[in-house]
Amino acid sequence: MKTTNQQLNNYNEAIEGRKVLESSNSILVIHPYYDRGMWVFDDERVELTKEPFVAGADRFIDYHLNKIEKYEEGKKGFNMVFSVIPFKDFDYELQFINHDSMGSVYEIPTVSDFKNKQGVNQIWLCPALNLYFKNSPAKIYVAFNIY
Repeated sequence: MKTTNQQLNNYNEAIEGRKVLESSNSILVIHPYYDRGMWVFDDERVELTKEPFVAGADRFIDYHLNKIEKYEEGKKGFNMVFSVIPFKDFDYELQFINHDSMGSVYEIPTVSDFKNKQGVNQIWLCPALNLYFKNSPAKIYVAFNIY
């Protein structure tokens, strides 16, 4: 059975304490950091703690931090800015491919040398994405800001 946005939304609603971020901001920020060998982030606004990046999203963070030669600095934490609208100085545009395994699959069309574990230019974003957007956006614009 194919995953849909409604299934992702139902999944999030079924987890006690989890809530959709109701923000009027057009640009959102999370703060990823490296913990016990994984990229994770916390966001008390939506009741997430040590939410991991997996299935290519983790490798994409590694890819970017290595590309800008800031891997060790990035492990201490950085701001990940994201929006459904292009904003000044965004680093990447993610394009929605499909839903898979209760998440959303995106490709990074402007990057030809990134590959996930399966050897393709795709990342999987877990159902937590639907805590920030009611439906998986057609495009997500992302910037990494190392602090």
